[in-house]
Amino acid sequence: MNKLHLGCGRNYLRGWINTDINSKKFQLDQELDITKNFPFENNTISYIFSEHVIEHMDYKEGKFMLEECYRVMRPNGKIRISTPDLKFLIKLYTKDKTQLQKDYINLNINHRAYDIDKYHCTDAFIINNFVRAWGHLFIYDKETLTNLLKEIGFKNINSYNICESEDKNLQNLENVRDSNRPSGEFLQLETFTLEAIK
Repeated sequence: MNKLHLGCGRNYLRGWINTDINSKKFQLDQELDITKNFPFENNTISYIFSEHVIEHMDYKEGKFMLEECYRVMRPNGKIRISTPDLKFLIKLYTKDKTQLQKDYINLNINHRAYDIDKYHCTDAFIINNFVRAWGHLFIYDKETLTNLLKEIGFKNINSYNICESEDKNLQNLENVRDSNRPSGEFLQLETFTLEAIK
């Protein structure tokens, strides 16, 4: 069973083909530029996983990546995508915030080098930073990514929390251990996860 991990970064998964574009920075099994044709034959991969990857490409490049995933995936193979949620960002702009949202904003204010006093740092600074920082180019919501997956041919599209899945091969994959990333609670707040079948 071949399992392909796209854009693994620091999250090396045992039993997966861990790929990223930066072979010198991360531990990889294979260097892979996901904006180009994948070096795999048609219908050869059983599972594909990507976490916080697709948002680093524009919409057209993201569509190409998913088309390549569909091409290399075996019939009835599964794809799992975790990505930042536009809905989460929009909710940060509302007045009635949960304590978790407030804590998330405070954490980001304290860790971002704004050229203003933190007491004058509005929600707009947090949202703009999230959209533009880390090379983000297109932030999806569930509806947009679901529609794209359907257009490509994927079916049985379902939503899950990070690390949760009905399929044991897709459980506990998201990188909640990296100290450079938000805690699991914050990561869940900013992320949505979809699974689909070819």
